Amino acid sequence: MLLKNHPLKKLAKLALVTIFSLLTGWHATSQATPEYDPLYDKERIIFFQVVNVSADDVLNLRKFPNYRSRKAGQIPANQECVAYLNKIRQKRYRKYSRKWVKVTHKGVQGWANLRYLRQTEWGCGTFYQIVNVPDHLNLRQSPDHRSQKVGQIPAEEEECLIALDEVEVPNKKWVLLQYAGVKGWVNSRYLKKIDVDECDV
Repeated sequence: MLLKNHPLKKLAKLALVTIFSLLTGWHATSQATPEYDPLYDKERIIFFQVVNVSADDVLNLRKFPNYRSRKAGQIPANQECVAYLNKIRQKRYRKYSRKWVKVTHKGVQGWANLRYLRQTEWGCGTFYQIVNVPDHLNLRQSPDHRSQKVGQIPAEEEECLIALDEVEVPNKKWVLLQYAGVKGWVNSRYLKKIDVDECDV
């Protein structure tokens, strides 16, 4: 039997067109660029404010991204300008999935549940330029001159660098900076505070 104008042939064509449309639509969706999330940007400088914590309570920082992990420190409720260390983990707890981020506050680094933090859009951080450096300024893992070197800032660098964290140790002030994607501590004697209006930010 010829199917030239048979209804079954029309249905077959319609089915083929439908399948093709579905397949091409799925392919386009699968190839689409995923939505940009700054928390996964390794070089993005981000600050948080503590939220969803009672005024008389604190946000605990953990050694690892887990509720049962040992406490590394605490951040007061409503604290602003808590610097993000560009490390994020997704963890499941019972039937819930939570994001944890690593932050630093007054020299203490630890993990906090993202539900207690909100990104701060502006107004955080002090700006510095390096001074009194003959060759290069070492970035160190901890606020201690004996700590391991993790990077360097060349003496001729003139860009403004934003302080992610600051801590006072005996007779010294150390500042956490990021340069060329590397975060490290530097002695403030090699830094000059700069007004934000003088910086190209």
